[in-house]
Amino acid sequence: MECTVTRMSIYVNLNLHHGGKWVFKPMMVYEGGQIEYKDYVDVDFLSYFELQSYAKELHYDYCRIWFRIPSLSGDEAFEEIENDSQVNNMLDYNSSADEIDIYFVENAKPVAMEDKFGNVVPIIDEHVSDVEKDNDEHIAAVERDSEVTDVNRDKDSAANERDSQVADVNRDKDSAANERDSEVVYVNRDRDSIANERDSEVADDKGHKESFNVDMDSDSADSDYNINSDADEDG
Repeated sequence: MECTVTRMSIYVNLNLHHGGKWVFKPMMVYEGGQIEYKDYVDVDFLSYFELQSYAKELHYDYCRIWFRIPSLSGDEAFEEIENDSQVNNMLDYNSSADEIDIYFVENAKPVAMEDKFGNVVPIIDEHVSDVEKDNDEHIAAVERDSEVTDVNRDKDSAANERDSQVADVNRDKDSAANERDSEVVYVNRDRDSIANERDSEVADDKGHKESFNVDMDSDSADSDYNINSDADEDG
C-alpha cells in the first residue's frame, strides 16, 4: 500500500512599506510613507515579479525593493530584492517571524554612507544609485542654467554698452548741433551789429548833410539881406 505525502502550504503576512525614502540617522532608516498589509500570502506564489505587481497595485511604475532581516540591526538589517533567489533569502531569514517587512522605494536607493570615523561604507555593493544619478542630473541642470544666466548677463551687458555708446554719439551730435546753433546766433548778432552801425553812420551822414544845408540856407539868407540893405542905402 502506497503512502502519499501531501505538502502543506506555508502562508506569511506582509507589511508593504511604500511612499517613503531612505535616510541616514546616522544608520539607514526608512522615513515617511505608509503601510499596506497583505495577509495570508502563499509563499509558493511569492516571487520578485509578484512583489513588483504589488508595486503596480500601489500605483508605482517601478520600485526598488528591500526586506528587513529581524536578527540584524543597522544597515545590515536591510537587503535588496532583485530576483527570485533573494525572495527565497527573505523567506529563509523570516522563517520564524509572524510577518515580513518589505520596503518599496520608487527608482531610488542609497549606495553608501559615512561611518563615525568618516569612512565611506557601502550599503549595497552595486552601481551608482538612481538618487546619485538624479543628483548629477540636477547639478548638470543647475550648471546649464548658470551658464545660460551668464550668457544672458553678457548679452545684457553688451546691449547696455551699445546703448551707452549710442547715447554718447547722440549727446555729441546734440552738442555739435548746439555749437552750430550758437555760432549761427553769433553770426546773426554780428550781422545785426554791422547793420546797426551802417544805419547809424547813414543817419549821421544825413544829419551832417541836413545841418550843412541849414547852414547854407542861413548864409544865403544873410547874404540876401546884406544886398538888399546896401541897395536901400544907395537909394
